Amino acid sequence: MKYKAEILIHILFLLNICFFNQAFCLPDLLKENSTEWFGTDAIRNENFEKALYDVLTDSQSVDTIFRLFKLGFIHKGLDNTSKSLFYFRMVAQKDSTLAPFAYEKIGDIEIEQNRYENAIKAYRVSVDLSDMP
Repeated sequence: MKYKAEILIHILFLLNICFFNQAFCLPDLLKENSTEWFGTDAIRNENFEKALYDVLTDSQSVDTIFRLFKLGFIHKGLDNTSKSLFYFRMVAQKDSTLAPFAYEKIGDIEIEQNRYENAIKAYRVSVDLSDMP
């Protein structure tokens, strides 16, 4: 019985540290500027070179769909249309939630490249995939 009480005290002590001392429990991602999220602020400020560096050096989310979407958006800002189209198409194929947004961005790029038929097709797919009535 004595040992159970000691174990319970240790568990409560650790829980106390975790809940009341954020520096001990939160991952490094949340310790720093949580609005940054590796490139987000740089994208908002249209500093696409910094955003690309931040996203590529982020080792915690190497293969996430959101990372691929951000890379497409960054390359669009850097006027790397072929890379941007590549990333947006990859997002559209891999994730049904972000697919309408990816196809919308594909349509935007196609319009900028004066490929209007491709843009209309991309926008049509975007609308078809969205949940709009």
